[in-house]
Amino acid sequence: SEKLLLSEGPKYQYGNGCLSDGMLGAWMSSLFGLNIPLNKSNIRKHLGSVFQNNFRTSLWNHVNTQHPGFAIGDEPGLLVCSWPKGERPVLPLLYADDVFTGVEYQIASHLISEGMVDEGLTVVKAARSRYDGKTRNPWNEYECGSFSARAMSSYSLLQALSGLRYSRVESRLFVEPKTSGNAFTTLLTCSSGYGSFCVKNNKIIITMNEGSIVLKEIIFHWNKKIKHIQMSEIIPAGKTLEIPLGK
Repeated sequence: SEKLLLSEGPKYQYGNGCLSDGMLGAWMSSLFGLNIPLNKSNIRKHLGSVFQNNFRTSLWNHVNTQHPGFAIGDEPGLLVCSWPKGERPVLPLLYADDVFTGVEYQIASHLISEGMVDEGLTVVKAARSRYDGKTRNPWNEYECGSFSARAMSSYSLLQALSGLRYSRVESRLFVEPKTSGNAFTTLLTCSSGYGSFCVKNNKIIITMNEGSIVLKEIIFHWNKKIKHIQMSEIIPAGKTLEIPLGK
């Protein structure tokens, strides 16, 4: 009605709600290595609020009239939006009460990349527990139809945990792992090929399976230090480069 329009504005808004993908641009910027003017502490505060207010260990007391089949009953999940301080609009953001794995993985990877690893992995565990093969297909996280593209945000978890990012323009590899311990292996992809990046026995081991990669520098955050490893290498398919890390 006109009265509602005057008091709340257009329909499908979130007003004072806690929106899970409210920092979508900041998340994408972090994946691409772009500097943004936003205060890091504000980004972390938002992500902490999303985890605190929107994550549910059980949905028994949650009412969802849109797509309850995505997450229901005693299942855990991250809501698209909530209103922890009240003031929920009469006609709120469409799908606000839904649980989308595409949003869950986005938030999880952003949490991890900002150092909130436990919180991020908690969200991932919740999503995967719903698609464990008992109730839902673990290979088809349906949302906007089967094999929803939004669920591909799960790919960002690899980058979040490993901190691995490659700039072809600079031929520079950035590595800032969020994992504990002194060894890990992750997928290495670039526009010209793919392979693996491994840290083992105090060495970096890079192997290309297809294509090739050009490397002029590796910037590696390791043991609370930043190592700048200069080189001039082209690693073709089937070849492995080992680099001692030293002390």
